Amino acid sequence: MNRFESILARLKQSFGDRASTLEGTVVGDVLQAVANELARIYSQELEEAQQNLYLHAARGARLEALCANYSILRGENESDEALRQRALRQIRCPALAGNAAQYEAWAAAVPGVRAVRAVAGVQGPGTVDVYYVPTEDAVAELWEHLQAHLEANCPLGAEVLALEAMDYSLSVNAAVALKDIAVIEEVQAAYQAALEAYFAEIALTEAGMRISPNRLAIMLMEVPGVLDVRNLTINGKDNTQILPEGSYPQLAELRVSEVLVDG
Repeated sequence: MNRFESILARLKQSFGDRASTLEGTVVGDVLQAVANELARIYSQELEEAQQNLYLHAARGARLEALCANYSILRGENESDEALRQRALRQIRCPALAGNAAQYEAWAAAVPGVRAVRAVAGVQGPGTVDVYYVPTEDAVAELWEHLQAHLEANCPLGAEVLALEAMDYSLSVNAAVALKDIAVIEEVQAAYQAALEAYFAEIALTEAGMRISPNRLAIMLMEVPGVLDVRNLTINGKDNTQILPEGSYPQLAELRVSEVLVDG
């Protein structure tokens, strides 16, 4: 209804026969310019409105408002993407009496917990292991606080144990061909920031987490100034790394070297 063609048709109809509105005439060209601008504005407004309706696309205050509908509040210094993923996870796996999502919700409510994953039955029936990743500014007594909070909330007869997750060190090496204006040091710094943010975002989100060289290569290709990516390895290998339960990815070393462009 608000595409260029329909807008132009309505403008021509409104103008009537007072002058020629054919393309190439003064009036016709003016109406086309107006129709094009109106279509662009309508398109932008519609796109923004649609984005703000959904968790997967909303940003900033609108994202916070959508999350608040599910009683999910933004944590201190929590990014839009981290908040979005936490909200989607809670919605897809709602916290019910005594299920894993409920334990994760209890643990996430403790200050100093950055990521959490609950696994039932590892140590026998009625047991729940709650793995957690502390924030950088977490207090030394975080384990005691978390354990007490879980024990105070868990169902009668359940045995719950808080366990600090182990970091799984990843060394990433890659060679890149750069565009003319790019500087390898700036590319490496930008890629390091992207990797660290990605690893923090996916920490403890699933069992048997897979870190794929292809995924990391795509991220490197998205860094400004990178023309091509070659020979990306993780821990010296070009195959997918599978993390053990109760661990999370941690960037231990990053080396990005420059190669000449072929031809």
